[in-house]
Amino acid sequence: MKPIPELQFEAYTKAALRSERARLTWMLVAFGLVFVMGVFRVFVPVEGAERAGIAIIGLAVPFIVYEFFVRRMVTRRIADGRSMPVTLARLTLVIECCLPLAAIPMLVAVTGINPYTMLVSPAYAIILVILALSPLLLDPWRSITTGAVGSFGYLAIVIFVLARTDVPSPHPVAMYFTLTAVLIVATVAITFVTIEVRQYVIGTVRELETRRRNDQMTRDLELARDIQRGLLPESTPSIAGYDLAAISRAAELAGGDYYDWQLVGAERLVVTLADVTGHGVGPALVTAACRAYVRALVGEDPDPATIIDRVNDLLHEDLSTGRFVTFALIDLDASAHEGVFLSAGHGPSFWMSGEDGSAKSIDAQGLPLGIVDGQEWEEAHRLRFEAGDILVLFSDGFFETMNGDDEAFGLRRLEDVVRNNRHEPAAKIIERMDEALRTWQGARPQQDDMTAIAIKREA
Repeated sequence: MKPIPELQFEAYTKAALRSERARLTWMLVAFGLVFVMGVFRVFVPVEGAERAGIAIIGLAVPFIVYEFFVRRMVTRRIADGRSMPVTLARLTLVIECCLPLAAIPMLVAVTGINPYTMLVSPAYAIILVILALSPLLLDPWRSITTGAVGSFGYLAIVIFVLARTDVPSPHPVAMYFTLTAVLIVATVAITFVTIEVRQYVIGTVRELETRRRNDQMTRDLELARDIQRGLLPESTPSIAGYDLAAISRAAELAGGDYYDWQLVGAERLVVTLADVTGHGVGPALVTAACRAYVRALVGEDPDPATIIDRVNDLLHEDLSTGRFVTFALIDLDASAHEGVFLSAGHGPSFWMSGEDGSAKSIDAQGLPLGIVDGQEWEEAHRLRFEAGDILVLFSDGFFETMNGDDEAFGLRRLEDVVRNNRHEPAAKIIERMDEALRTWQGARPQQDDMTAIAIKREA
C-alpha cells in the first residue's frame, strides 16, 4: 500500500485501510461459507464425506481466525492513522494465495478422492474469489501477485496430477489448461480493475483533501475577517464642528484595505487609510501591522512626516519583495480648521468646496510604503476647512469598479456623486457612493477591496 506523494499520508492510508478491511470482511464471509460446507459434509451419509468435511473445517478454521485478527488490527490502524505493516500484508497475501492450492492435494490425501475431481472442486472457485477481491488492496502489483500465484500454482498441480496419477481423467485434459487460462485472463482483467479502483480512490482522497484545505482556508479567512473587523473603528469620533463617516468592504472574506482614526486630545484627529497589495490573509495581516505602527507613533505625538517615515521604514523591514502599502494620512486640527495631508502612493483623493461644489484632486507626495527605505517626501498638503468643505479619501476599488461592459466607474462619476450630495451628512455621502458603485457593477462580482472616508466640516 503505497501513499500518493501529493496527498496527505494519513488520508490515503485511512482510505486504503478501509478498503483492506472491506476485503477482509468478504474473505471472512467466503471462508465462513467454506466452513459451513465442511460442517454439512460431515453429516452427509456418503462414503468419504465425513473425512472431507473434517479436512475442510480444519483448513477453514485457522484461516478464519487469522483473518479475523488481521481485520481487528486493520480497524485499530484506521483509528490510529497508521498503515498496515508490510510484513503482515505480505504474509496475509501468501496465506490467502496458498491455502486453496494446498487444499487440493491435502483433500486428495485425506479422502482418496479422484485428484481430477479436486481440480474442478470449490477450491478452484476460492482462487477466483481471492482474485476477485484483490482490487480492494488498491495495489496492482498485489493483484498481479495474487493472480500469478493462483494461476501458476494451479497449473503446477495440474501438471503434477497428469504426470503422477494413473487414474484416468473423467474430463478432457484440455479443460484443466482452459481453467488455468481463465485464471490468467482473470488476473489481467482484475489488474486493470485494480488500477481503475486505485485511481478512483486517489481522486476521491484528492477531492476530500482539496475540500479540507479549502475549508481550512475559509476558516482562516473568516478568522482574519473577524480580527480585521475588530480592528476597524467601532464608532465615529466626536470632534466639534466635524462630521465623519467611513465604509470598508473586502472583495474576499479578508481584505487589504483598512481605515482608522485616532483622537489626540479634544481637538486633534489623525485619520488614516491604507491599501495593501492583494487581498486575503496576507494583506489582512499587513494592515493589522500597519495600523499598530501608526497608532503607536501617533501616541508619541510626532508630526505626520515623522509618522509616515517611521511606518515606511518598519514596513520595508517586514514586507517581502513585491509587497507595498499605499497610505494616506490627514492630521486635523479642529480648533484651527486646518489639516496636514500626506499620501504615500495613495490617490488621488479629492477636496470639495461645500459652497460651489468645485473639486481639487490631491496627488501623492511619494512612493507607497515599504518599497524604499528612508525615502524622501514632497511637502505635505495643507488644507483649510471652510463650512461645508469635504475631504474624501478612498481606495482604488471605488473608481476602478467595472460594469458589465468592462468600463471603470472612474473618478469623474465618483466626484459627481459627492458633489450632488455635498449638502448631506457625511454618512449619507458615503452611502450614496456605495449605492452608485453597486448599481454600476450590477451582477458583476466585486474584484477589489473598497474603502472610503468622508470628512466634512459642518456648516
